[in-house]
Amino acid sequence: MATLKDFILKLAKDAGIPETNADLTAIVNSEGIEKIEVQPTIENLIRGSLMNIEAAKNNVKLAEHFKAQTLNGIDSTINSIAQEFEFADSDLADISTTDKTGKRLAILKDKIKATYEKKGVGKKDKEEIEKERKELNDKIKALEVQIEEVKKSEAAKFSNDLKDINLNAYLSTKKYIFPEDVPAEVAIETAKNLVNRKLSEKGLKIVYDSNKKQNALFTNSDQLPYENNTLISTGDFIDSVLAEGKLLSVNGGNGSQPQPQPQLPQPQPAGGNASMTEMMQMQLNALK
Repeated sequence: MATLKDFILKLAKDAGIPETNADLTAIVNSEGIEKIEVQPTIENLIRGSLMNIEAAKNNVKLAEHFKAQTLNGIDSTINSIAQEFEFADSDLADISTTDKTGKRLAILKDKIKATYEKKGVGKKDKEEIEKERKELNDKIKALEVQIEEVKKSEAAKFSNDLKDINLNAYLSTKKYIFPEDVPAEVAIETAKNLVNRKLSEKGLKIVYDSNKKQNALFTNSDQLPYENNTLISTGDFIDSVLAEGKLLSVNGGNGSQPQPQPQLPQPQPAGGNASMTEMMQMQLNALK
């Protein structure tokens, strides 16, 4: 069982604060701090609820937040260009009621082309028209680059979601040390945060292999990880992390083969027989 001093030092390490920090040293050297014990259950629940930079990068809710901000910015630019052109109300409605940003940009391009064809050269100096057209084309190209970046981000999100589904499914087969009144979701999230922290410490990452439709373990430089000339599998790595972190229950055995724990329910798409993962796999393939 960890002491309060050990617990604070672990939290500081997770936050990237060196042990030599003067304020931290003053706290951990306080009188009596080594006599206070921290129960493993509360220690793991607290540390499992914290998020370091690497965990934040893989957080789905944060990814959705920044994706929405990016798309909103692109949509705002599209609307601004449409307003500058003084399109008819029907044309503005065509653009504003289209739900996909990429489709809205394509409609904008068609409307601009049609507008120039209607104007003709006689109403405006040719050089001025060409200059204006080039400026608009540059804006549209910039928007197309942004949309392509969003597509790549979306593909990365689907891969990350599929990775999490597979990781959750694996972690849900374990029996943890937490009391029975601790929800399975909390236990699994705590275990996952510990795994992510160890991945960061060791310079490793878990990625979803869309060809094999399963998770795979790699180094941060995209190399297969070895230890003593033996390839480290994803399952072996996770098992060692959970065992080292003392998260696995040892009741009725040595914990090497824990009893199954109820899996988290996965939502199914309305209509059709395809599973959630199959639907996400198809969406991922469509973005490539």
